[in-house]
Amino acid sequence: MREMIKYRDYLVGILSDPEEATVYLEVSQEEYQKDGDTVAFLIALQSIAEAQAGNNELLSQVYLLSGDVHRSRGEHEWAIEDYDTVIKLTNTVIETDSNNVEPYICRGRAYRYKGEYDRTIEEC
Repeated sequence: MREMIKYRDYLVGILSDPEEATVYLEVSQEEYQKDGDTVAFLIALQSIAEAQAGNNELLSQVYLLSGDVHRSRGEHEWAIEDYDTVIKLTNTVIETDSNNVEPYICRGRAYRYKGEYDRTIEEC
């Protein structure tokens, strides 16, 4: 277990470089698309998020992907939390930035899958 903790610290250290984190994100996405290992992908996303605290642009991508994975696994509450994080990171009001509607739409989908149709309508 100690080796795993050391490796995690090592990985987070490497991922503190935004370029390394971006490449790691791209590779992780490719691997996820090939093998569908959601647990490994979520761990990769968590590592990037931990290493890139303060990099709102990259964190927005990470949490949007994490929300999508959670939603696909039926973990709608976690998905909604991830989409909430994306919205907070971007500090965007939907009426003022029509280019950033994706987290709202994704959050609306999560509410729909939960059966909260009024919330779905509000989001979309």
